Amino acid sequence: MAKAAERPLRGRADALDAVLGELRRAARGEGSRLVVVDGEPGMGKTAFLRAVREQAERQGFAVGSAPAGEGDRTTPLATLGLALRAGGRVPLLGAESFATLLPLVEQPLWLAERLAALLKDAAAARPLLVALDDVHWADPLSVFVLRILPARLAGLPVVLLLCGRPVPGGPADQAASAADEADVPVLRTVLGPLAREAVLEVARDRLGRPADGQLAGRLSEARGIPFLAVQIVAGLMETGGAAADGHGLPPGLLAGVRRRLAPASDLCRSLLRTGAVLGPSFALADAAHLLSEPAVRLLGPLEEALAAGLLADDGQQVRFPHDLLRRAVYEDVPPSVRQHLHRSAAERLLADGGGAALAAPHVLACARPGDAEAVEVLRRAAFELLDTMAVTSAGLIRQAYDLAGDAPGLRDTLGRDVVDVLVRARQFDTAEDFAAGLLNTAAVPGTAPATPGTAAGTEAGVRLLLAPHLWAAGRRTDLAALARDVPAAPPALRQRLAAYRSWAEETPTAAATDPVATAVAAAVRAQRAEAAGCYADALAGYRQALELGAGCAREAGNLPAAPLLVRTLLMRAVLGETDEVLAETETAGDVPGMDSWAAARLAAGRAQVLLGAGRLAEAEASATRALRLAGEIGDPAVEPEARHVLGRVALLRERRSDARAQLAAAGGGAALPVLAALLAESEGRPDAAARLVRAAADTPLPWREEFLAEAACSAHHAGDRGTLEEAVRQLDDLAGRNPGADGLSGAATLARGLLSGDLDAAGRALAASARPLLRARAAEEAGRAALARDRAGALALLEDALDRYEAAGATAPAARVWRRLHAAGVRRRGRRGVTRPATGWESLTAAERKVAWLVAQGHTNRSAAARLVVAPSTVGTHLRSVFGKLGVTSRVQLTLRVMGADGPAAGADPSVPDTDGVPARADG
Repeated sequence: MAKAAERPLRGRADALDAVLGELRRAARGEGSRLVVVDGEPGMGKTAFLRAVREQAERQGFAVGSAPAGEGDRTTPLATLGLALRAGGRVPLLGAESFATLLPLVEQPLWLAERLAALLKDAAAARPLLVALDDVHWADPLSVFVLRILPARLAGLPVVLLLCGRPVPGGPADQAASAADEADVPVLRTVLGPLAREAVLEVARDRLGRPADGQLAGRLSEARGIPFLAVQIVAGLMETGGAAADGHGLPPGLLAGVRRRLAPASDLCRSLLRTGAVLGPSFALADAAHLLSEPAVRLLGPLEEALAAGLLADDGQQVRFPHDLLRRAVYEDVPPSVRQHLHRSAAERLLADGGGAALAAPHVLACARPGDAEAVEVLRRAAFELLDTMAVTSAGLIRQAYDLAGDAPGLRDTLGRDVVDVLVRARQFDTAEDFAAGLLNTAAVPGTAPATPGTAAGTEAGVRLLLAPHLWAAGRRTDLAALARDVPAAPPALRQRLAAYRSWAEETPTAAATDPVATAVAAAVRAQRAEAAGCYADALAGYRQALELGAGCAREAGNLPAAPLLVRTLLMRAVLGETDEVLAETETAGDVPGMDSWAAARLAAGRAQVLLGAGRLAEAEASATRALRLAGEIGDPAVEPEARHVLGRVALLRERRSDARAQLAAAGGGAALPVLAALLAESEGRPDAAARLVRAAADTPLPWREEFLAEAACSAHHAGDRGTLEEAVRQLDDLAGRNPGADGLSGAATLARGLLSGDLDAAGRALAASARPLLRARAAEEAGRAALARDRAGALALLEDALDRYEAAGATAPAARVWRRLHAAGVRRRGRRGVTRPATGWESLTAAERKVAWLVAQGHTNRSAAARLVVAPSTVGTHLRSVFGKLGVTSRVQLTLRVMGADGPAAGADPSVPDTDGVPARADG
């Protein structure tokens, strides 16, 4: 017969051309691709993948390829990890690079992002092909990463090729959906039955000659399935119209295997049957142990199986050439013998320290309902895998619960474990549904009594396992029903439920001795302080909740740290630590207490801080990232807040339609009334200012003072004194509750100035604040008010406001100021109708020139800020703009550029402010 390496791929020319076309497009720089090849068992997916891989290497691709196996589901990154290190002439990732992934297996999002960065580096040298066979068996962590990679690799010369059985909602479908959302091209092709001519060519390739008439007739019973055609040629499948065997095996295959085994020795048949129980591949030593035979006695039987084509030996493990062959052997093992072999395999794995997770598949194959020992093995396996393989863990704990049957006491305790695992696996909807049945309620949350016989401690524990999720999602009504008292429960659990009820029902928090209950009560008080505008008190409360919760992290009802951490960061920013908070959150992994599951919340929180700092482009990017991460890790709670930021940025950039789209997409949430009111204000609706004041009073968002200041300005210009006075009252209240917060006191001073006419005080009050948009608004209002009495001073103030708006990228208020300047007769170079260069020294605003000159003289951001009497964050904003306009990336390059030929005029020192602190560039 012809050697396998010489056998061409038959009947797949069109599918192969389509896939190779995607490879060529990626190699030409047209971006990454995802290729999904579906096919039922025996359709030749492995041979197809091999052909693609060979062609890819000829085209210059670096290739990583590996098959998934049934045992992969208990080993994190088993499938993708092998492909990254094998399958090509040179591994896609070197040993050192791959080693950096291993510490991240408990942080799947960060692992995916790290892997994407490594592949990006590798793709810079040559295009990449990552090919996975039998992807339907891939481990959950590999599947998670496959969902993330398309978006991260978009635009790179990388092709992901996934071959497997068609499984609705399986790994290939999940990866394809993610690629569609990321606008990554997806090619899906199905390998169906071969045409008769192709089947005959397959036979000729194996025989080395054309099939004779009799064999050609028998090959028609292969039904176009390549694997069956090969088995008919090899004599491993009976023909003659045999019916399916009821196990999903091809007709005649089981009979053919039996016929091939008939002349084999008893020990050869035992070796094959034992191996089929152990799995698609197995160690000879394991088979010898189960057969109670020395391994040396199996050498002869192994050679028999190899000669019969039923086993292959790769030097490390013995394997079945095809899963259908293994299944045919497995189904021929008497059920009682299968049970015994599975039980023996489980016992060996447990005795050898292999762990409950490895033994679990064998336990499931032989256990009976009510088997307490088997239930315990599955339970242990679930908790062994929980941190790294949460999806597999959730499946195992559910199977353990089902296996428990009606065993007294066993099901009750195990039910709590099921909820615990589901919650920790972030399968919150499933956890709620399961708890509903466990507590005998119509739905969770619910108010009906628990199932008779359910221990009170278990009932309270189940309720407390769900409570933190409902709290983090802001579901007050649901939590009020869930956290009802369980009188017979231990006092500590009752205190915890009471603390949650106090938040849900908005009742006073009761004194507690339990640390978890005390932590929840502290968080509740912090939320109420934040809602009341007492930000220092809120910060203290969140910190106390974090400190108390850190000592009881695994206790039922303990609050998740991530939302508390984000609130502390936001409170610090509002109180004036904006620069420090942004520095700390530059890299999510550097924030103590944050894990990858909290990445979406942190990105949304950072977007809010960036918005307050007037860094609109970065705020937009962070909010967009938050939405993407929320979809990837299933945290929809951050969506309203992220969409508020995107909508707010859109309004500041004159994109009302985008703001409306964000408002519509969010669907609900406490953040949205503010955005709706801001949109109404931008459209000039007469009731917008009053709406904004009402919305700001109730919002949980930071920068409430900025919304109120906006409302005050709108009300002032509309002549709505009542709304202006209400905004002043609220701002004075906020400033009084937070002494020392420059942004709050400055906003209050601005609003009072609108009433009194003293708007210069607002500029002085905001001089040290890191709030460029608020400072710009104060300068704008002061300039508008001064136009009638001090034209030169007014124009200087308006110019200053314009510069600050432009530096932030806030084109809508910048246009508003320009219209005011234009009405006053100002014609400025670079304004509408007059072209200012986009790059070079002439493209810089006066404020940017001052910053550039000071930095070139060696000033730090802080010392430059002191010289200019502005906040360090303002200097940072100007400096980023300067770098972009001058095309430099460091202070050294900036210094050389400023001192060069196209820098400022010799002898001029633009770092020295004018007498009023603002450069006037007005005509006449």
